[in-house]
Amino acid sequence: MSELLSQWSPGDRRGPGDDEDPRVHRTRQHVLQTARELLAEGGPPALTHTALSARARVSRQTLYRYWPTPEDLVADLVRRRVTVPAGPATDVATVLADYVRSLSAALADPAVHSAYAMLMAAAVADSAVAGVLHEVKEDRRAGLNERLAPWGCSVSTDEFAMVVGPVIYLVFIAHRPVTDEVVAMVVRDTVARLRV
Repeated sequence: MSELLSQWSPGDRRGPGDDEDPRVHRTRQHVLQTARELLAEGGPPALTHTALSARARVSRQTLYRYWPTPEDLVADLVRRRVTVPAGPATDVATVLADYVRSLSAALADPAVHSAYAMLMAAAVADSAVAGVLHEVKEDRRAGLNERLAPWGCSVSTDEFAMVVGPVIYLVFIAHRPVTDEVVAMVVRDTVARLRV
């Protein structure tokens, strides 16, 4: 399997306000890393402005200035999750299998799992959070399409849903692992839809 297609890297992708003073930028990066740690340790309930302020050693006023809600902070963190080039792929099936395995591995990380669970729950009533999820989805779909480009194919939004949907269902609804059989099924079905 190729290396993971994405990883936490709050310092590599710039977000809103990142053109500011380098000290402020470093503080924001430190807060985001600390938030990730809190999510990994205790899930969404552990990520409060009070807990984050104490752990990161920054004032709650500073936190509220940049992230009025925990969901705003998690949205910033998720936006900064970057796509990493995977190893060489020999065909479309390999690209798809790597992508599905990478997504499954990423969601096995307690911080990633908690971040997406938190955002999905908030998106039901908050259109701004729903917009963040849409933005992240489009970014991930573009990354997959970039990997598929050498074979002259790409996945539409609906096809992307069919690639990630089984993983999301197994991880968040069924609470079951994504097996090699599931990966093979997703790859087989997607390759058939793409007619490659």
